[in-house]
Amino acid sequence: MLLKDFVLKISVDKLILGIYLTCAIIFFLFFAYEDIYNATEQINSAKSLRLYADHPTYVNDYRNFKNSIFLFLAVRPNYLGPFFVIWLIGDNLFKVFIFNIICLLISVKIIRDIGYFNINKYMFLLLINPITFLSLFSINKEIFTLLSISFFISTFIKPRPLFAFLGLILSFLAKKELTIFMIILYANFYYFPRWNNHKLLLYTIYISIISIGSYYINKNFNAISEYTIETQTAVDNAGSAGTILMLNSIQSNYGYYLAVLPKTLLNLYGSVLTRTNQMIHFRDVYNDVVIWGQSFLFLYTVPKSIYLQSFKNNILSSKLFFSFIISCIFFSYIPVVQNRYFYSSYLLLIAIISIKEIKFSKRKGLKFIKFSLSK
Repeated sequence: MLLKDFVLKISVDKLILGIYLTCAIIFFLFFAYEDIYNATEQINSAKSLRLYADHPTYVNDYRNFKNSIFLFLAVRPNYLGPFFVIWLIGDNLFKVFIFNIICLLISVKIIRDIGYFNINKYMFLLLINPITFLSLFSINKEIFTLLSISFFISTFIKPRPLFAFLGLILSFLAKKELTIFMIILYANFYYFPRWNNHKLLLYTIYISIISIGSYYINKNFNAISEYTIETQTAVDNAGSAGTILMLNSIQSNYGYYLAVLPKTLLNLYGSVLTRTNQMIHFRDVYNDVVIWGQSFLFLYTVPKSIYLQSFKNNILSSKLFFSFIISCIFFSYIPVVQNRYFYSSYLLLIAIISIKEIKFSKRKGLKFIKFSLSK
């Protein structure tokens, strides 16, 4: 009887999370730890399955530039988050694993406490994304993206200055582009109260600003040049390499309004088109399997979110979908096709899909909710 009562007290989301973390621990001990450690320490790295994104790069660069870390970060500000983790807890993989699990649990709690989302549905869609799973085992920026977007979404319900501030700090630890993206949306939602009536106009304005400012962007952001060089070196690879060079040329000549849609489609779905035949080789698990997995999930989450937008008049859903479109406009400018950079976009989509169907019996309560969500 006591066992039955105990089982009944365990919520479905906690059960899902418990099973998931148990699988993560097993995977970490038997596969991820050795693979990531060897690749970082350059021991038998040629045999690595590459169960990580850029962990060895972060760790080795931190070791090499430890005495000139501020100068290094001035050149590569997007390394701030990974370097912060190494400075805080070191590069011990067990500590990194625990740190990432804590970040995952905090992000889930934030969404759960909001109360407007079906937490079981949200967790299922979050946890089946292989980027979420592999982000638990190494130093990466995606774990900061997850935390930042969770705080960001929480401010859609009602103004929360502390959460907004934490979201911005965490976004900068992820990447500076995410910080700019969030600042734009904060300003949009809180200083343009009629944004929901002029979404198409706002999309056009943002695309036009980027198109007109393309020369300045290319000239003043070193990362853009680095991405362009990276794309050039990959031009002989199969798939979208030649296409992306053509689109980059168009956007560099004030034509981003022509390139934004095809570049978005390449970023979201390009891996499904180009990496499907590479998955069985397990030579580069992160890019050939993990990135492919998120790209495949976009085949469901994007149409589902569009469908929900078409048949529901929900201000929370509108904010999330508007944010998703802006993220596509913003991140598609990057000259390289990289589905991983759209992890934040995926988080916005699964939040849309997970919104509860809430009915209010009291008119006063309905007014309050509408007021809170529209701010």
